[in-house]
Amino acid sequence: KIDGNIIQLNNNLKENNDKFIDKSKEINQLKADKLAVQESIYQEKNKEESIKNKLDIIKENEEILEKISENKKLIEIKKEEKTKLAEKQRLYFENQRLIQINKFIDELNKSGICPVCKEKHQEKFSKYKTIEIDIDKVNREIVQVSSDIETLNSKNNLYKNSLKEAKDKSEL
Repeated sequence: KIDGNIIQLNNNLKENNDKFIDKSKEINQLKADKLAVQESIYQEKNKEESIKNKLDIIKENEEILEKISENKKLIEIKKEEKTKLAEKQRLYFENQRLIQINKFIDELNKSGICPVCKEKHQEKFSKYKTIEIDIDKVNREIVQVSSDIETLNSKNNLYKNSLKEAKDKSEL
């Protein structure tokens, strides 16, 4: 009977040992699964952070590109302003020529003798219409507008250099 009990205890012990081994394997598999899930979560968090960083860079770049675009518009406005000022400058020099001609006409009308050809004329000549242009102011404005254009171009170059590399939104 003792042999039977020993055999029964051995069988029970073997059965319990097999159950223990199976449970240990299950626990080890669950631990491995847990580590795999944790690694997957870690990788997903890294991907999420990377995507967030890239989106932040894209947003910053879009803001910079908007500033560049605004400056380009301002540059075009300043160039138009400079063209108008150059036209005023041209008109000033044309006006100076007319003023000189008017002085000759005044002299001719006063004396009756042409200051150019020295001939006598009886009729009175009408003067050319002139306009008042402050050339110093025009020149200062041209210098200022040119400086503004240079400043805006320099800012745009700085902005372009501050653009960061990032994948396009469609690549994320």
